Amino acid sequence: MNNIYDHRHAHQLIEKYHGSENSLCVIVKNSKEARLLKNELCLYIDPSFIRYFPENEILPYDHFSIPENILKERFTILNTLNKNKDIVISTIKNLFELYPHIDIFKSQESFSINTTISIGKLENILIALNYKKTNKIEHLNEYSLRGGIIDINTPLYQNPLRVEIFDDTIESIRLFDIDTQLSITKIKEFNLTKSSLYSFDKHGLKVFRDNWREYFQDNDERECEIFQKINNNEKAEGSDIYLPLFFNQTSDFFNLFKDYKFYIFSYLDKEIDIYDDYINSNLALAYVGLSRAKSSLFLICNREVQKLCNWNVAILAASLCASS
Repeated sequence: MNNIYDHRHAHQLIEKYHGSENSLCVIVKNSKEARLLKNELCLYIDPSFIRYFPENEILPYDHFSIPENILKERFTILNTLNKNKDIVISTIKNLFELYPHIDIFKSQESFSINTTISIGKLENILIALNYKKTNKIEHLNEYSLRGGIIDINTPLYQNPLRVEIFDDTIESIRLFDIDTQLSITKIKEFNLTKSSLYSFDKHGLKVFRDNWREYFQDNDERECEIFQKINNNEKAEGSDIYLPLFFNQTSDFFNLFKDYKFYIFSYLDKEIDIYDDYINSNLALAYVGLSRAKSSLFLICNREVQKLCNWNVAILAASLCASS
């Protein structure tokens, strides 16, 4: 297959989709190619069955945080894996990323109209899931409380929730606009996940500190602003690049979508090498006051990506031209 996008790819994929019992995961070069493919696939089947798993929109070793809308899109997809037979489209950049275990993205609690629960109990659940209480929600992972009304900005929905409770019973659930505070639509039920990719509870902070000290033994943690903020239970801009330090075990992209059938365009071997070179060139510039960081802390190396691709190729298929 040539490294120029071909409109026939969509037709080939739909044939694979109809001929498979599994959902499909298609890896393309970049987000532009992913969105083009998604638009064309939507001409063949219900658009709700075509989903784009987005890039995190930060460069390797950037000292910025992942945008909230990206987190919401990722949470939504990973929380509903295997709910329907679908096609997920993603990019080679996401193959290099390290992720939390899939359980982080799954619903922890479910509620519906007429569910019996007190405001206090719902608030305790939110606290246990690491949501932060504010007077008025402005950001992801926050909640606010006014009498019998509780607003929740959870990663699972593009808009925050407004839940009304009367006499320990849920009477109303609405999605609302965070800027205008006006209701958008009523819904009959809602789910809650953990509020973010990592938590600042006692266990999470201990894992973070232990891993940090193991990786950066030659650095004085007192001189690193990000470490100090996280250690004091504060979210720091740029802390997302240290996400693997909050876990004793992480997942790769293939593990997240292990029940999916993968298709990888045949020309991507070269693109994987190009992206790996790009990562290494950025590594030499990155450091938040730290000495040369270990790339394995942040990303999967090219060798491991190639190994994972080969492993999946042996079971699934290397490209759309290959037989499945």
